[in-house]
Amino acid sequence: VMRIVAYRKLADYPFIVTAAQSTNEALEDFYQRRNNYLSIAAAVSLVILVFFAVVTILAVRLQRHRSKLKIQRRFLETLVDNIPSGITVRSMRPGTFGRYVLCNESNRLIFGIGPKEALGNTVLDVMTSPYAEQIMEFDRQLLASPMVQDIVQVHDLPGREPGIYHLLRAPIFGAEGQVDYIMTSATDITQERARTDELELASKVFETTADAIVISDADDRVVMVNAAFTKLTGYDAQEIVGRILAESPFRPIDVAESVARMERQLRDGFVTAEVSRVRKNGTPLSLWVTASSVRNADGTLRNNVRVFTDISLLKETQRKLEQLASLDSLTGVPNRRLLHDRLEQAARRAQRNKKEMAVMFIDLDGFKNVNDTLGHNVGDLLLQQVALRLQMCIRLSDSIGRLGGDEFVIILEDTRQPADAMVVCERILTAFASPFVLDGHRVAATASIGIAIYPEDGMEPAELLKKADVAMYRAKQAGRKQFKFFSDPLMLA
Repeated sequence: VMRIVAYRKLADYPFIVTAAQSTNEALEDFYQRRNNYLSIAAAVSLVILVFFAVVTILAVRLQRHRSKLKIQRRFLETLVDNIPSGITVRSMRPGTFGRYVLCNESNRLIFGIGPKEALGNTVLDVMTSPYAEQIMEFDRQLLASPMVQDIVQVHDLPGREPGIYHLLRAPIFGAEGQVDYIMTSATDITQERARTDELELASKVFETTADAIVISDADDRVVMVNAAFTKLTGYDAQEIVGRILAESPFRPIDVAESVARMERQLRDGFVTAEVSRVRKNGTPLSLWVTASSVRNADGTLRNNVRVFTDISLLKETQRKLEQLASLDSLTGVPNRRLLHDRLEQAARRAQRNKKEMAVMFIDLDGFKNVNDTLGHNVGDLLLQQVALRLQMCIRLSDSIGRLGGDEFVIILEDTRQPADAMVVCERILTAFASPFVLDGHRVAATASIGIAIYPEDGMEPAELLKKADVAMYRAKQAGRKQFKFFSDPLMLA
């Protein structure tokens, strides 16, 4: 055991005092304090190390957070700048009241005011009157009643085209519920409003036009009809919409023609044609249809649009005009033009079927005397009555016409022998035996009749008519009130 020894000589005595203590016992207190100091130093060092470690970690995290915030800020700035609407935020806080704290680039495109002009300034600095005053009035209203404002404004800014803008203004609240900021989103809706107006106009035209409109999809399934369609056809929309047009009650009468018309439409883009349909009540419809194809940007068929115009009245007018052009206005029987046409058709049929026919030329006896003594009005009445009696003497398959004046022609088709014509002539003479009562006058009128037979007297219509006329004059020369054949009927037989 190591000891610490101390020696001391006594001055007055012949002794040396010796004191000894083990090293451990002597240095125990020192070692204890040293260990305490070392523990404290170690603890302090550890704390310092932990502190610096924490600070380092926090610094790294802070740097990362700052980087993230920077990235997020850039992202938000990019996002805000690329929003098509103009976005602005203005402060309502004391000290910065009314000043812009955010403005995106789209705001420059809309109002001509970008971040460079707006940030740090007020509306009075960047906007002209009266728009600045309007914005400030909106601010007062929003601060008094903090809720989203939905505003549509017409702006006519200097150096820019007049436009229509949709403003959405919203409050941004602070911690104590006060309005700290006002955010405004401005969207240029000029073109959208124009398109809306166009759609509204198109819708009004669609519903108010007098023409029936049918819109179908690429499969020709009806998707829409207008009110005029129901008025014209009698079919309600629910009876047509959702059905393929060719299978609907308003289907085409001539299917083959409809298919060919659709092929032309798909090839050329549009087609026009006269078509026939049937109303819901069963009455026929004459229509003029204009059909067109509507295609997508890639060229695929999107819709078929058909516009039906009612031409029933036009067709009836056309029929009446044709009737006026082909019928005698006084008697209502075919006029000279239609009579010649029917005579040519009858001659072709007789030639094709190897049949005979007779052409009868009829002229009234003494008609001029009626006009001279009783007047032309009575003469016209006589011609009308003569036409009626002549029609009663022939078959429905035969034809009658007025050449002019008091001259009439009858075409008897499919006669087997001249005697057939003789029977009709005798029937006419008998019908004329009774007086005509005309405007209070009893008028006796007789007729002279000439007959030409196809093919014996000729094969051309003009030749037959001429020879019937010659035969009629022979009847007049023979004393009137009788009929004559151009050729001897015994020889014809």
